[in-house]
Amino acid sequence: MKKFIFILIVCFLLFPCGPLFSLTKPTVVVVGFDITVPGLQYEQTLPNALTDLMINALINSNRFRVFERRKLENLVTEQGFQYFSGLVDPSTAVQLGKMVGAHFVVTGSVTGISSGGREGVRVGPVKIGSGATLVTLTVRIVDVQTGEILYSEVKQEKASRSTVGLAIGSLDVYSQESQDIISAVNVACEEIVATFVERMDEGIGEFASRPIEGYVVQVSGNTVYLNLGRDSGIKVGDLVRIFHPGEAIVDPKTGEVLDQELIFVAEARVGKVKERVSEAIVTRKQGDVVSEDIVEVVGGEGSCSLR
Repeated sequence: MKKFIFILIVCFLLFPCGPLFSLTKPTVVVVGFDITVPGLQYEQTLPNALTDLMINALINSNRFRVFERRKLENLVTEQGFQYFSGLVDPSTAVQLGKMVGAHFVVTGSVTGISSGGREGVRVGPVKIGSGATLVTLTVRIVDVQTGEILYSEVKQEKASRSTVGLAIGSLDVYSQESQDIISAVNVACEEIVATFVERMDEGIGEFASRPIEGYVVQVSGNTVYLNLGRDSGIKVGDLVRIFHPGEAIVDPKTGEVLDQELIFVAEARVGKVKERVSEAIVTRKQGDVVSEDIVEVVGGEGSCSLR
């Protein structure tokens, strides 16, 4: 009996229970949010601020690795792609996701804003008042591997608070409204991310068999550096296949990007895994490995990913 209990304890220590999803952090890229409310005037920096709110919510959940917004913008420019924002179609989202080695693409747009309030009291150059803003945010999350829209929600949040703003002509109301929009979108993003994580945990069986994927960040001789660190689930000894993004497959009638060819370049074996990067040695190749090539971990026993 004692021997049996000892074996059970060892099993629990070696194979801890818990959601498999927590063992790896899938990569997410957030396409720049836009504002499609007719006639609304706003600062040029407001869409970027709203995009950053979603990025922060994803990072703070500690469940995702998020591709940097500025790096995405630079990469899109370098590749000669049109800069996309808002609720892009799934085929475009897949194209962008594959370009950066992401598992999910998040798109969003502020599609409605209604404001209300009262004039308030002016004290010198400052006006104190109360206002309420109802913001409608539409968000979609696309699976890069399948092109499926995994999550879609039209969420309304109301920001109601006392406001203090400098009364500088027409900018007075505008500044107040922008702050309310940011406040409401922040709450919406946090709730959306929390709900998405719950759904991913519930459907973990579907995603557990998917390979870990990333991209090459640097090449030095036969050594390739990958953007896959410890949190990705990659391990020393894993086999990695490396592909170069090929020609996009475009629908001749609609102009939509349906898929993108992947050209096999090389295979490599992981020799070192660090916090945010891993190193692999090329063991077989048909071409030169370059930065931003897509990598797929195929030899990791027990590894998982949410691609």
